[in-house]
Amino acid sequence: GNSNITVGEPNLEPQITVTYEVGLQKQLSENYVIDVTTYFKNIYNYVSTQKVYMEGDETISWYEYISQDYGSARGLDINIQRMFSSFISGSTSYSLSWAEGNNSATVVQDENQNLREFPLDWDMRHNFNFSLTFRVPYTEEFSIPFTDIIVPTVITNDLSVSFLYTIASGTPYTPQNEDGRALDTNSALQPYTENANLGVTKKIRFSKKTYLKVYMDINNLFDKKNINSVFPMTGSPTDTGEELWDDNDPSQFVDPKEEYLYNLSVADPGIFSNGRKLTVGMSFHF
Repeated sequence: GNSNITVGEPNLEPQITVTYEVGLQKQLSENYVIDVTTYFKNIYNYVSTQKVYMEGDETISWYEYISQDYGSARGLDINIQRMFSSFISGSTSYSLSWAEGNNSATVVQDENQNLREFPLDWDMRHNFNFSLTFRVPYTEEFSIPFTDIIVPTVITNDLSVSFLYTIASGTPYTPQNEDGRALDTNSALQPYTENANLGVTKKIRFSKKTYLKVYMDINNLFDKKNINSVFPMTGSPTDTGEELWDDNDPSQFVDPKEEYLYNLSVADPGIFSNGRKLTVGMSFHF
């Protein structure tokens, strides 16, 4: 009979990536550098599978690996960096990209092969990052801007405060109609995601090499509820779109336990990202 067994193929072709890339790096001023890069990649001979029937007995079949899938990636990266100066360093970057192919993974499939490219599971159109670090070296004094007031060195020396913010487009998913039939592959987008982190580090020195370091990290500073996955029928993280029973039909009886377990499965907390997380600690170096 038919089997879902997948067998190896020793004669697979090597996977090949051909990349075209051009970039420009320019120093805008004494402290600022800009880097612009554009690229295009073609990927050939990705591993896929094909269904094979036994010669003479088509009731017996299996799947074999084959060098058939392909993909492409293209995009533009822009990065502006500020070198450490006047206690401040940082960078901001933006990426515009496309990742397309005819399969997102090596999946077992029948004769219906994907012959056209579509957005792959990790295709992320826009990605923006911003980072800023304030740091006072051990040997320097810090005065409040636009004043002559010097902050006590016991507070500012060896103090570092860093902030990182990221916002990105949602990744694609395959929507379904009301009957549960898949529509165009990866033709819909999940909601965008964003995250901010804040870190503070302070060293208390007893000598040049001996110091106590106290730190605090806050992950997901703004407690953003990012969505990790959605239900393909509705595009919602909590509404499946399925009707397991008809509320208007009094002849249907739903076991309360079944309804309770179903509601629990829909309210899976793993659908959402972790909330705000605070970490504090210290270490002694000598």
